[in-house]
Amino acid sequence: DDKGEQYLFDNYEEFIRLYDNEYIIGALVDGFLIFSEELFANLRKKYAKYENEMNVLVQPYGETFNAREHRSLLKIAITAKTSKDQNLDKLLDEHRQTFHWMQNNYKNIEGLSLDYFKEKLDELLVKDIDVLKEELNALELAIKKHQDFCSAIKERSIFESADYEHLLWLGKIAWWVDRRKEYNLLANYYIGRHLRYLCEQKSLTYEDVVYLFPWELDSVLSGRTHLADYPLESRKGNWLHFYDVDDQELVMTSKDEKDFLQRALPKISNGQEVKGMIANKGKATGVVRVVMDAHNVKEFNEGEILVTGMTRPDFLGLMKKAAAFVTDEGGVTCHAAIVSRELGKPCIIGTKIATKVLKDGDLVEVDANKGIVNILEK
Repeated sequence: DDKGEQYLFDNYEEFIRLYDNEYIIGALVDGFLIFSEELFANLRKKYAKYENEMNVLVQPYGETFNAREHRSLLKIAITAKTSKDQNLDKLLDEHRQTFHWMQNNYKNIEGLSLDYFKEKLDELLVKDIDVLKEELNALELAIKKHQDFCSAIKERSIFESADYEHLLWLGKIAWWVDRRKEYNLLANYYIGRHLRYLCEQKSLTYEDVVYLFPWELDSVLSGRTHLADYPLESRKGNWLHFYDVDDQELVMTSKDEKDFLQRALPKISNGQEVKGMIANKGKATGVVRVVMDAHNVKEFNEGEILVTGMTRPDFLGLMKKAAAFVTDEGGVTCHAAIVSRELGKPCIIGTKIATKVLKDGDLVEVDANKGIVNILEK
């Protein structure tokens, strides 16, 4: 991170090669994820009495990067409490260099600052030393404890052998997906930095260039075309880019995109409830806050109901404040499902229509025991 933009520019092809090698391995699970929701739903019906055991098995089988970051910060907090001679700024900067990418997404590429981590450290330092040590010990034992739970469930023989293995693999895949997300966020940060550097060298505007396709960017950088040759303004609104069954490229913007989505998405009823898949059981009542971009939130209060298309690591701060989560998309190994189990909060995923039906200020009951969001007052 400290070697600068020119170093990244000079070694960019090697960086992309290493990233591709990691991502190809990470993408292997996608074929299984296609069937995971149906598999989990069928097993939930088959083993209705053992849903708690099922939820244990599908938790990540290894440490998530959120847990790893928190464990690292706890160690720094304990050091601050027990040793006056330690250089905390140095320890915290090393922590920042390791985890600066955690709240990036495909749009935001800014690294987290030292002040951000200092604020998180200050929140820990108000706790008693024994509480910090207990929390750290729980995190360090968590994976072994979880794996022992999984083994104990197997010994009880409540699941058929194949069903047990399928559920356990969902947990292993959940960890695999988390690892892939970590590498995605880290790579996005450096790809974004590289793009900013190219824009500076070529006197291009980054806010425009991000709306180019890679082959269009190659053409602009080579001088064959110019930014003005592309409909960038229309792409800054809602738009779709995909390939049809005949491998023909399709780009839809504005009205065409809206018309397509109205035909493709489920019909929205005027009822007083939204249904989805249970990611983590529980009930919560609160005011809806619809958030589509975690980096552009004017207000989010403690105890509100987070409603979004899908969560990403940059949503974590909001998720800690929220009483429950409701998403349009996602399966049993998605980010919202994993975090809801880690935080012990009700979560309903895969509703398809939550962000279209639920509005800021609606009072709702999230019944994640039944997979229903009831609108109490609009």
